[in-house]
Amino acid sequence: MIALTGSTAPTPDWTVDPELGASSFVPTIQLVPGTVNNGTSSQLVFGVPASAASGTTGVVLVHSLHPGDAVYSLEPIVVVAD
Repeated sequence: MIALTGSTAPTPDWTVDPELGASSFVPTIQLVPGTVNNGTSSQLVFGVPASAASGTTGVVLVHSLHPGDAVYSLEPIVVVAD
């Protein structure tokens, strides 16, 4: 689980959207809730299938788009099977 934290100043809610990147296995992805704001956070939870070989990777790309901004943030997160 990874906590995605909001801003440090007042601002409108913005969307955080995880999607699967190039991966050796398909992780399950759950994001609750799907928006963040000043003083709030979302929980990003990954699941690794039991069939994933040790050392293989799952990649999740997290898009963060603030309303009214022309740019967005794209952050890769790599999960390694144990």
